Amino acid sequence: MALNGKYISLKEVIDRVYGDTDMDTHIGEEKFISWAVQALNKMGHPLQYRRRVTGYEDNPNLDIENYKAKLPCNLHKIEQIAVNGQMARYSSDSFHHLLGGECCGQENTSSTIPGVTEGFYIDGFGNEFLAGYFSDLEPSDITYDVNNDYLTLSVKEGEVCMAYLEFPVDDAGWPLIPDHENYIQAVQNYIVMKVDYIMWRRDPNNAGKRALYQDSKRDWHLYAGSALSSAKSPDLDKMESIKNSLIRTFKSFNSHGGGFKNLGYQQRRHIK
Repeated sequence: MALNGKYISLKEVIDRVYGDTDMDTHIGEEKFISWAVQALNKMGHPLQYRRRVTGYEDNPNLDIENYKAKLPCNLHKIEQIAVNGQMARYSSDSFHHLLGGECCGQENTSSTIPGVTEGFYIDGFGNEFLAGYFSDLEPSDITYDVNNDYLTLSVKEGEVCMAYLEFPVDDAGWPLIPDHENYIQAVQNYIVMKVDYIMWRRDPNNAGKRALYQDSKRDWHLYAGSALSSAKSPDLDKMESIKNSLIRTFKSFNSHGGGFKNLGYQQRRHIK
């Protein structure tokens, strides 16, 4: 069964840990939170995180100041960004962080795109083009890369609209767990495994504590695999979009510029 997009608080998972194990060892809340985050990041499927877009409701766009924009503190992964209304791409420039080109003999981060001025041009697919169809062009696209909690961009000022995945938390700051039994059980077993490991390390010659740790470790791996299988199982509507993106007579290589909005549309061919 696929994930349903709902979450429960880690507090409920911790209540299950104490209820199922009758644990009397006092463990600080900080450790529970840290272990839960570890478990989720080890599984790491995109659907377990929450999708956000800056510039919507109480989530403002990122301000660019002197080529840099501060990233959100709960960012997990960037999906796509637009800068001043134009889609941006990740930079392929090794000297992108030079910005204005203050050293290394680099004048700036822009460069011309090599063109073809005579003869034939053959692209990577073997298509031939006559001379004159290509010429040197100044790139108009915006580029970025990520370093030390900041976006570094090829424009000095403006706003970044960013679609990204965030690590969801409740109003009290507790991590939110996907409301799916396999995910809940996986996080629960990871916490139990960490506690059992501590108990065994305190008494390493105790065969019973070692066996208990190995059992809880096995259970963690079992439910982590089950949780990932659940996350990877698309429902019918997602399968329809995947099918439409694959079965296409005309292949478009420019979907990035439109935020991949039309990639899942069913393609129709009109015959006159």
